Amino acid sequence: MPPTINAAGGVQLSDLGSYQHAVRLVLTNDVITAARPRQGALEQVLRWADPISKDLRELLGYTLIATTRQVRLIRRLDGLDPTQTTIFAAKSGRPV
Repeated sequence: MPPTINAAGGVQLSDLGSYQHAVRLVLTNDVITAARPRQGALEQVLRWADPISKDLRELLGYTLIATTRQVRLIRRLDGLDPTQTTIFAAKSGRPV
């Protein structure tokens, strides 16, 4: 049986909505700065940077880079299954 990962484990129930909103901001924006995607978003994400970083690393293998000027999520690239023998082809018919 795989180990259970307790996402948002250290977040108080009363703060869970704020934490979840910060996670949605990280997952839907490639870069978060003081002005992008909107004023105040950077501060909200930075408040939860440590638990978000831990959860995304454990659950998805992502890396969260958070500085005082920006937050960026580095997604893990999916690898192809080496046991598959099918060659992917573009619409032009050339292998990818």
